[in-house]
Amino acid sequence: MISRTSAPRYLLLLLLLIVIVGMMNNPKRNRYLIPEKFYGTVYVYYNVKDAPPLPMEDGFRLIVVPENGIVRTSSPPIGGEFYDEEWLYSGEKRVRMSPYKLGGGSTVQQKNSLGEQEVFHKFNVLKEERKH
Repeated sequence: MISRTSAPRYLLLLLLLIVIVGMMNNPKRNRYLIPEKFYGTVYVYYNVKDAPPLPMEDGFRLIVVPENGIVRTSSPPIGGEFYDEEWLYSGEKRVRMSPYKLGGGSTVQQKNSLGEQEVFHKFNVLKEERKH
């Protein structure tokens, strides 16, 4: 029989185990570095010929967003249930972006003005945090 003093410890251990297993089942995908003062729409174009591939950082593909919000990479898009991170940067300083500054987004496949197939992911970075 479990004593009253050890029951909370077992419950805490079980909860910690559930959190760890949950994190392991949510693989990493992209880490976005967004300029600190940026707001607007970020566009990430994939499979772009002659563009550099995305570098890796801590198991994430690193997407450094420039001031204009447009990134082009030769890397392919990755779909499915993955874990992304958004960070704000200024110089070498990074701060985790509040999820309340993140607006809607989508992945688009279409033909561009030259008739070529293009794939891009877009999402909005809000000027101010939306109410939660």
